[in-house]
Amino acid sequence: MVVVRNLIMFFILGSLIVLIFKTKPVLIDPRLWLAIAFLSYVICLSGVVYNLIHTMPVFRFEQDSFGKMFVKEYFMRSQRSQYGGEGYIVSVLSFMIGAAFLALAKIDYLVKGDIARKAAIAGLCILIFFGINAYVTIYRFKQPWYSNSFMPPSSFTKGPMWRDQGNNI
Repeated sequence: MVVVRNLIMFFILGSLIVLIFKTKPVLIDPRLWLAIAFLSYVICLSGVVYNLIHTMPVFRFEQDSFGKMFVKEYFMRSQRSQYGGEGYIVSVLSFMIGAAFLALAKIDYLVKGDIARKAAIAGLCILIFFGINAYVTIYRFKQPWYSNSFMPPSSFTKGPMWRDQGNNI
């Protein structure tokens, strides 16, 4: 019995070693590890542990008059709790914003050609702007007291520098 168990153990270990050597080209590919890092970032940022501990529903569902299910609420208004799906929405949104910043930093390596590079920079800046605005909107939905804005105030004086904009000496 001991010999049989040892043979099974050595067979499994040998199979794992052969499998590692056969998949070594795939395992040393940096793109695989970047994808694993991105996926683990999204999963870990989503609050999956909180959702598992508190058995949170994905979203708040209700039925219409015909009995059809629909999502009534995507984001829980409470500051100290969340639906399961809202964590994934926010984590994917923050990942997209971070990936856009990373692509903006590496734009010289990613895009060749001046016109294409300028178009990619403009597109990434627009994506970052709308992504941050969506993130702040979600944050304001969860935290109603937060009222900062990234836009200039309505009383901001526009025009050339010779107009008094409140910061001239």
